[in-house]
Amino acid sequence: MTLPYYERDRDEVIDRTVEIAPNGLVLIEGIFLLRDEWRNYFDYVVYLDCPQEVRYERVLHRDTYIGDLAERLDKYTRRYWPGEAHYLETVNPKGKVDHIVQAG
Repeated sequence: MTLPYYERDRDEVIDRTVEIAPNGLVLIEGIFLLRDEWRNYFDYVVYLDCPQEVRYERVLHRDTYIGDLAERLDKYTRRYWPGEAHYLETVNPKGKVDHIVQAG
């Protein structure tokens, strides 16, 4: 199957072919995964409900490939966090899962 894949080093979406064994188990993690076009690919979905301030702190210290702290904050403030807010509001991912885990 061919799926869109975010290539972070080039900051673009590319098509990637993935082969999955008929009896294989695939674990997928990430935000924005519960859009309608993806949901039919999942048999069971667990949502990790982590507070916003914890997510923001983790990502700003994790994604050093983007640049220094100011560059990371700029990219997430301009691009990712507005997209995340839109996704949470319009898709309502917590309403589309089989299980919710509270994290912090």
